[in-house]
Amino acid sequence: MAISNDEVRSFTRQFAQLFDDKKALLPGLHDLARQQENAEFQEVLNRVADDVEAGHLLSSAFSLHPEVFDERYILTVRYGEMYGVLEETIQRLI
Repeated sequence: MAISNDEVRSFTRQFAQLFDDKKALLPGLHDLARQQENAEFQEVLNRVADDVEAGHLLSSAFSLHPEVFDERYILTVRYGEMYGVLEETIQRLI
């Protein structure tokens, strides 16, 4: 089963909500993974969360899954990390 662009967009909207709700990144990512109907996407998101927990930047963790997160997505997240504006840049991906 492939991961659709619609699923990534829906995840991104939910991900942006984490910032609005002031939830911690790692528990939030795991929660969002559990909420996905697509088991393949659940696995990808759990791997992303595990990589972040292991010390990788979020953009680096996303970049390990180019079949799901395209270059624009990864570069936008990387920009947000570099300049401390991750919340704002995630909004741009919606």
